[in-house]
Amino acid sequence: AAVAVGSALRVVGSSSLHDQSSRSHAILEMEVVTDELLAAREAVISEESLLVPLGKALDEFRVGVADRGEEVDDAAMEELQARVQAQAELVAAAREHVGD
Repeated sequence: AAVAVGSALRVVGSSSLHDQSSRSHAILEMEVVTDELLAAREAVISEESLLVPLGKALDEFRVGVADRGEEVDDAAMEELQARVQAQAELVAAAREHVGD
């Protein structure tokens, strides 16, 4: 329907180079969306939403330790960093599946 409307509004004229010269150009972009693609996009959103709280927890851990003047619990820090990294990898894989 959109192509038909665009064609009806097309203005043409003649020149020495072409017997029909369009004075306007149109770009039609179509996206085929499947249930699988929609599910994959929802997975990206879901994985991204989990990454933010993990990153925040890691920052709060660092700040809390620094504010209290305590030594960093290396094992706890490594565990949080590993969880953030694993979640970031899930986000990247989900984005790759969607094609982002």
